Amino acid sequence: MPMKIRVIFFFLASMVIGSVAGGQAYAGAFTMGQFQTIASDGSLDVLRNPSLLTAQVQNNAIGFMFIAPPYTNRRYSYGATLGSTISVPDIHETKRLAGSLYLAYSGRTPRGTVGVAMDTDNPYQAMYTRHRRNYFGMSYDGTINFENMDISGTSLAVSPRLVVSYGIVVSGSHSLGLQWTLGYSRTREKSTVSYMVNAVINGYHWATKTMEDVAAEMSLGYSYRTETSQAGLMVRSGRFNWERTKINFGHNDFFNNVFFPGSVSEPFYLAYDRGFSVLAGGYHKLAPFIAVALEGEYEMPIHYNYKAVRYDETTAMFGLSNNITVRRAGLYAVRAGFEILPAGPVTVSMGGRVSTTRERGRSKNRYESINTDTYGGTLGLDIKAVDSLLIMVGSRLSYTHQRTVTVLNQEYLGSVSIDGLTRTLAVDLFLGMSGGF
Repeated sequence: MPMKIRVIFFFLASMVIGSVAGGQAYAGAFTMGQFQTIASDGSLDVLRNPSLLTAQVQNNAIGFMFIAPPYTNRRYSYGATLGSTISVPDIHETKRLAGSLYLAYSGRTPRGTVGVAMDTDNPYQAMYTRHRRNYFGMSYDGTINFENMDISGTSLAVSPRLVVSYGIVVSGSHSLGLQWTLGYSRTREKSTVSYMVNAVINGYHWATKTMEDVAAEMSLGYSYRTETSQAGLMVRSGRFNWERTKINFGHNDFFNNVFFPGSVSEPFYLAYDRGFSVLAGGYHKLAPFIAVALEGEYEMPIHYNYKAVRYDETTAMFGLSNNITVRRAGLYAVRAGFEILPAGPVTVSMGGRVSTTRERGRSKNRYESINTDTYGGTLGLDIKAVDSLLIMVGSRLSYTHQRTVTVLNQEYLGSVSIDGLTRTLAVDLFLGMSGGF
């Protein structure tokens, strides 16, 4: 993690502690930057710090949040070496559709407030993409050969998650809460590959890959609330993930006269793939017309083993399964936001987020390094038409900078390496509502 980001993270995290002194505050969480431990979005608080549910005044509340990205731009900058080939890849998405719909219900009980909701553990609940990749270059085996590999495919992913939360007031302005999540995701990828040497087709391959995941996590939340300030804390257990993968493929190598279909799969196996994490935040009204909020997140480093089943996208030759040891260097994230007219019927909210994480994977014949930095911003309105109805509308922008280095040493093809950047800029629009009755 760069020193500059470390300094910013711990500086803001320390400011959180100082921002919560004060004498009930009802900030908007999603519009101010998707805060997790503080502020309030009515029944949608089921999805965040479970102790926040104790702020509910009505006996029952329902809510929804719809998110859709009208604009996404993904740019690739890759260098690749395929055996002796000097390759210059051209990678791009030709189509992308995505969206999410969150639903939530919460109700007061004699001892506390319970809630049930549906969201996702991924950026979107459903996403469809169509992509194309071209690798072209030269090789020399006594003569100069011009080589071209064209990979095209589609991917469809769905990932709903069930969330159950319970919050209780322990004394005065102090509340505690428990949360359980259970998510399911299914991804189906189809790809075809053609390989040409000197304008002559040498190979054609196809593959269908299906991945299923079942993930579970538990969290404990705490919140403190006064008329002008809030403080919140969440402790997450880390994620337990059950995953299975199956790949059907066909390989046709006209040059070497190799023709065969095949399949490779692994049954469900368990991996603890996200570490124990802590989130802490604070909110304070500086004046009747402005309020500020800060939140920090830290996920502990972990390492785990899992069976990677893949149809090699780089070479598109065959399916394989191998044992990989993954080391995640943890995650650091900071959120900051402020509100204009926090006590009015219409509150203008702005916020930003920065996060960084590092991951390394190694097996007998594969090494992969992924460094991901994400920056985001949110602008929205919280509209209180009546006391029991909250409407949230706005947009959010996210920019992801990801560098991936992959080195393969495969018996059939020899050495393969890829080193490059993926830059993704996405603009989402969101509309949400929470109403009590």
